[in-house]
Amino acid sequence: MFSGVALLAGVGMTVAVLDEDAADRRDMRAGESARTSAEAGRSTAHRAQDVADAAIAAVPTPAATAPAPARPSGQVSGALLAEFGQATDLHAFARDALARPAEGGGFYARIAAARCLAGQRASIDGLLQASLQRDQTLTTAQLETAERLKVLCENFPPDAVRQTFLAAREHAADGADPLLAAERLLQQVDAGDRAARRAAAERLLALGDPLFLSESGALLRLARSGGTEEPPGLWFDGRRWSAQDSQKELTAIGMALGVGACGDGSPCSIDAVLAQQCVAHGICDTDRWASLGHGAQREGVPDTLAARAKVLAERVRRAVREQDASFFVH
Repeated sequence: MFSGVALLAGVGMTVAVLDEDAADRRDMRAGESARTSAEAGRSTAHRAQDVADAAIAAVPTPAATAPAPARPSGQVSGALLAEFGQATDLHAFARDALARPAEGGGFYARIAAARCLAGQRASIDGLLQASLQRDQTLTTAQLETAERLKVLCENFPPDAVRQTFLAAREHAADGADPLLAAERLLQQVDAGDRAARRAAAERLLALGDPLFLSESGALLRLARSGGTEEPPGLWFDGRRWSAQDSQKELTAIGMALGVGACGDGSPCSIDAVLAQQCVAHGICDTDRWASLGHGAQREGVPDTLAARAKVLAERVRRAVREQDASFFVH
């Protein structure tokens, strides 16, 4: 079962400092790892402990027709976030996004490319065949999800994926993309002094892009406390948490941080890991919130703990919406 001790161990040991190449490698590893059934079967509760290492490339779903809320000054526009949710061809989306670096287009193009590393038809068909041999049946949800993944990526061949990663790297180097530039701020969150971590937290939250917060693992990385000044721990909701605190509460905190960027227009209906979990294993949760509860049940996490995680996740969402850096950093 996912534990608070594991969360703190992950906080202290698994968060790598980003460089220009590491971000590309992280996204490429995320796409490649989604091809394996082991990765596909991980639940949201389990994934919360290493959310900072997992690039969760969201599988687009039709967006709501209601207009997006106005964003405060300093935030990225949100246009690409909405377009990503409506995209039916991720290669076409990536090409358009690369032409709009000031809106975070390099970041969004890279996410689309990472998604399609695992969305090739042969990979999806292989997962379905393995599931059929194991379970002797395929569900309607499995087949529909698999077809959707194929359609999204059928025009995005591997060579184009690699070229997209290279183009995004150029935007990261020239500073034209505010989201790719923000990834460098995570170095300050990981290794900087207290003032640098707070300044970085304020900037990251001010960008106002929930997909960025999910993909970069920024919520967990912001919640890391101490840096070189204190032992590993978490700063969450205005106080420091360590291994001496309640393991149940630490577990709930980790689960909450795993879904804390969902909502407010973010594409959290289904992400890449949930989609692969559906195709490979027939476990087809409708969104991250549902997966939080179902994953907890599968791993034996008590219903009360899953309910607590949802309460905490709402507090995380409010802190993100209000750009409350004090929630995550001392």
